[in-house]
Amino acid sequence: MIKMLVVDGNAAFATMLQEMLETEGGYHVRVAPGGSSALAALERDRFDLTIVDMDLDPEEMDYRELIRRIRRVLPGMRLVLIPLMGQAVPPEAHELNIQGTLSKPFFADDLLPRIQAALSVPLAAGPPAAPAPATTPAAPPAASRPGARAGDAPPASRVQSLLLELARETRADLVAVLSMQGGGHVVAQVGSRGKGTAESLAEPCLAALRAAQRLGRLLGQPDVPFEHNMFESDSFRLYMLSLPGNLCLFLAAPLEAPLGAVRHNLRRTGRQLAGIPLT
Repeated sequence: MIKMLVVDGNAAFATMLQEMLETEGGYHVRVAPGGSSALAALERDRFDLTIVDMDLDPEEMDYRELIRRIRRVLPGMRLVLIPLMGQAVPPEAHELNIQGTLSKPFFADDLLPRIQAALSVPLAAGPPAAPAPATTPAAPPAASRPGARAGDAPPASRVQSLLLELARETRADLVAVLSMQGGGHVVAQVGSRGKGTAESLAEPCLAALRAAQRLGRLLGQPDVPFEHNMFESDSFRLYMLSLPGNLCLFLAAPLEAPLGAVRHNLRRTGRQLAGIPLT
């Protein structure tokens, strides 16, 4: 998953930007209110891109000093600069080797292409950066690719690998494929919660999906049931995605897992599972 750091002293704006990037782009985003906290975050964790607002507190650390320090320790870091409202990027900022700008105000339709462009721009100086993680779905399993032998990888092992990858990317405690036939049962599952928990969740998940189908009929769309269902508690989020073949992909993750990233990765895994015989 692509990870980003937003450095902005305006908490409301930083939160809005974080939510846009997570919900619309499926990125994992952290926020730092100033230069010192940004450098500490970059030292503790790995990020693929850092977004820096020019309007940082100069008494703590202005944006130029922050970018220079980042370049000294992380020459491969991609940087996007947010100019002051209604102003262009000053000429001296371009000397800092930035990969993109976000002029205020901006909207989601403009934000995401700019971020994607910044991730793909080669760095003008310094050692080459590690390639940004791919945002396209992973290659299909060997057995589904042209020329692959049917026995290259058993369907069960491919399913298990996809579920493990989804659990890792979303920090989920439980990921399972549930059959909605009869009373519901577990087809495959991974995570720390164990199969017993997955089995106990199969029936209420089935009831929720059937309720969604009834809602579709009540709204005059009987052939277009709700594909996604989500339940949220104080600490956990349960997310369900309907799959072809009367199946459901179920995920239980802590609230701190970004919702946009959860939805993005869940849909991607659902597409990958669609080509694998599960029953």
